[in-house]
This record gives sequence, C-alpha cells and structure tokens, in this order.
Amino acid sequence: EPFVREHDPDLLLVTPLIELGSQQVDYIKAARARGIRSGLAVASWDNLTSKGLIRVVPDHVIVWNEAQREEAEALHGVRPEQISVTGAHLFDRWFTMQPTRPREAFCRDAGLDPSRPFVLYVGSSVFIAPDEVPFAERWLAALRASDDPALAGAGVLIRPHPANARQWHALDR
Repeated sequence: EPFVREHDPDLLLVTPLIELGSQQVDYIKAARARGIRSGLAVASWDNLTSKGLIRVVPDHVIVWNEAQREEAEALHGVRPEQISVTGAHLFDRWFTMQPTRPREAFCRDAGLDPSRPFVLYVGSSVFIAPDEVPFAERWLAALRASDDPALAGAGVLIRPHPANARQWHALDR
C-alpha cells in the first residue's frame, strides 16, 4: 500500500501474477483500494493452466490467444469484457530477426543434409519432462516409419533444455 500510494500510478500493470506466493496480489488489492485501475499481462503460454488461480482478478486481463481467453473465463472466472487478446508480444522481436549464417553452413555444422527439410525438437525442463528421451525415441521411430517419404527422410535436430540435458547424453542417433 505505501508503494502504490507513494507512486500514485494511473494504471497498475502486473505480470505474471499467477505463481505460488505472488506478492503481486497485494499490489492489485492496494490499487483497488485507491481506485486505480489494474491489469494483468499474462506472461507465458501456460500461466493460466499450470501456475495456480487468479485469486484477485484485476480490472483487465491481457492474454495471448483465444485459448487463453477461454481459460481465463472458465478457470479463473474473468468476465469476457475484462479480457483482451493481443498476441504474444513477448516474441514480437523474433519476427524481424534474420539468420546469422546461410542454411548450408548451419546444416553442415549441425550434421544435417542441407538439401532436405529438417525438424527441430525442442526439449522441455526436467519439471515438465523428467524422462523425455524414451518419448523422443518413440517419436523418432514413428517419424522414420512414416509412409510419407518427406517425413521418413527428414533430418532431425534435437535441442535439449539446458537444465535437462544430462538425460540426453546416452542417446546416440
């Protein structure tokens, strides 16, 4: 309350709000007590389904997509008129990026055939996928067994999550 009172903002915007023990709830309450409008900018694709509940609903909730809009309503009781879908602004900078080297050089360095398409498999954290390698092996076997020659022959680049890389050391493909 002292922080909100001292700064007297026109709008209080928080993110991510939905996490265990979030103190941002107190900021929303303090803003409400002072008649200051508040908003939540959803921080991540999974914030509305895996991090907990919105215990104190701000005046407005900004989500990435229609799926999050539905989750905000169904799981958190946010009224439709309180929700705006804006896209994943966090990733906007990626749309203007350009490759730093030609495809041929990248593929050569990664051990891929530059004349063929390739699939990038991006691994998950140990919290999400503690035993990911067996899944990836089944997925890769299914890919290789595909009736579609483009899929069966596609290159595969696996990028383990940096904090979950140890389990991948035994994989030899």
